[in-house]
Amino acid sequence: MLVRYFFDMLFRILIFYFILISSIYSECILSSFYDFNTKQWLDNFSCPEEVLKTKQSSGSHFKIFLVMSGYHYKILDKKDIHTIQEKMLVSDNEYFVDLIKKINKNRFILFSNQYLKNYLYPISENNFPNDFSYLYGGNLKFFPKEILDWFKKLSLDEREFSRFALETIKRNELKITYYGKSGTWGGSAWFCGIIKTNSINVLCVLNRYIIPNWKDAKNKSYETFKKITMAGN
Repeated sequence: MLVRYFFDMLFRILIFYFILISSIYSECILSSFYDFNTKQWLDNFSCPEEVLKTKQSSGSHFKIFLVMSGYHYKILDKKDIHTIQEKMLVSDNEYFVDLIKKINKNRFILFSNQYLKNYLYPISENNFPNDFSYLYGGNLKFFPKEILDWFKKLSLDEREFSRFALETIKRNELKITYYGKSGTWGGSAWFCGIIKTNSINVLCVLNRYIIPNWKDAKNKSYETFKKITMAGN
């Protein structure tokens, strides 16, 4: 009887495990195409409805706005671009914490509310705890479509600090030039990119993960981004 009970429990655990494994990731793909002739965006979403209606952490996408601010306040300039590209690639938190200290948190809030109102809702000091968690996503959460809209607006923004920020996330792969950044925090793992040709394509891939394996989830988002990008080029 005890042996039967043991095997029955083992069977249930295995069934639960396989169900859980099959639902670790919930992938959401958001893409948008901009036609310069019609000046219109065409959105195309492949995303579970519940994910679309749930606010997600932006993660390290927020570092793009930090770079904009640093360039605006002349903390950064063009000679720093290769260093920032390297720091963006690995999302070097220590570097960006040091940068926000140089900019000054209050100046950054002022810049954000004055210049980034097309990207972010009005923000206050409450959004920026002293532990710097806002650089890693923190309590700044947005609907997936809002994340996509950030990148759409950034792709068309010709202001000097915006062009500088784009250059810091510029990447080349298989002769395709794109501008992309990952972002992870609290169960969200993103990769968003902008591809500029005769038109503009913006693509954001979000993997929601149940088991906290953010590296795998981020890599899955990037791999999906690459496959779609390569297929379209």
